Amino acid sequence: MPKHAIILHPLAPGEDYPNKFLCGTGVAFKLGSALISHARKRGAALPEGYEKWFLDFVAIAMVTDVMPLLKENRTLEKFGLKVLNKSRRLGIRKIVELSRSDFGSIDTQAVGFQIGPRINAAGRVRSAKIAFNALVAKTEDEAQKYALELEMLNRERQRVSESAYKEARRLVHERDEAPIHVVWNETWLPGIVGLVAGKLVSEFGTPAFAFTKVGDLYVGSGRSIGGLHLVEAMRSCGDIFVKAGGHPQACGLSLASLDHVKLFKDKVTAFAKDFFGEEGSQHLLEIEAALSLDKVTWELFEKIEQFEPFGEKNPRPKFLARELQVLAAKAIGKTRKHLRLTINPLEGPVWKLIGFGLGDWSGRLSIGTMVDVVYEISVNVWNGKKELQCQIVDLLVRGDNPARSA
Repeated sequence: MPKHAIILHPLAPGEDYPNKFLCGTGVAFKLGSALISHARKRGAALPEGYEKWFLDFVAIAMVTDVMPLLKENRTLEKFGLKVLNKSRRLGIRKIVELSRSDFGSIDTQAVGFQIGPRINAAGRVRSAKIAFNALVAKTEDEAQKYALELEMLNRERQRVSESAYKEARRLVHERDEAPIHVVWNETWLPGIVGLVAGKLVSEFGTPAFAFTKVGDLYVGSGRSIGGLHLVEAMRSCGDIFVKAGGHPQACGLSLASLDHVKLFKDKVTAFAKDFFGEEGSQHLLEIEAALSLDKVTWELFEKIEQFEPFGEKNPRPKFLARELQVLAAKAIGKTRKHLRLTINPLEGPVWKLIGFGLGDWSGRLSIGTMVDVVYEISVNVWNGKKELQCQIVDLLVRGDNPARSA
């Protein structure tokens, strides 16, 4: 630790602050709040509660840093979303506008899938300074200029990350039974290797690392699943890193050469084999209850909403509906990436379910097929009309092995 610096961090040696999962922006908010309080005592004309207007930044960071939304973090997120929904920052207002989110209904999902990716795209593709300029814009013209630039960079990020993932996916299929996947390509942008690793985890249900070359170094990012602790996994490899750090679920690292990357792959694979044993990584969905679709009502939805904000360690409740007969399965959206599933339950009326990113299932489900569905309850707004919607999380064709489905 530096000897000639003041360290503000909940995990610093000797620090007794109870919230050990406060993100960097949360720490900055605490410092800012203390400075504001001190300035007020010295006569500054700052009204009580002035600091709350910085909570829009905290609300965004808490989600994009994947912090557990428990205890203090939950409180900061709840009130941060209130501020974000009426944010005075010109740049944030333009970003929200371009993301097609609506002020007054911005939640953690909108932050995670609409607002956050646009802000992060700058650092992933070009320079984080562009996002900074957008967030501190003082005029409408500045805000519009930088928000539009973020919009273009986000589209570029989507394109390059999708291309990189297709290559990573091919590399993984070459060693499909591995307990952990380590892939690399010297042409990938350093800002998207974390996205590549995350997508591998989502599809294959195993921890993953992705590397690219930056100068003379191989720079990588890791994502975990199944309880494997990434920091412990890296420690098992010995002193082979130029730089390494992170937490149990995500990490970053740098290695000096391709030989070191290959050595890292061998060592971390051995660690994963020992950790998971012969069964390998088990990606399990935690389901609140088996709940037939005829039980999905506005009253239930309103009760669920009382548990917001949802996010890491406080996920939106998932339910299981069994023995649903497929009446139609259609890939929808401009790129046919999503699934519209019409089903006939054993009880109640016909339902149309939506499965985002599950468009491939349309070719695997024929009329009359019986399926079990894990779903979340949400609201769909179309032409000013609100209706309850069941969003598919996972599918199982009746008779299939659950370990190989979805």
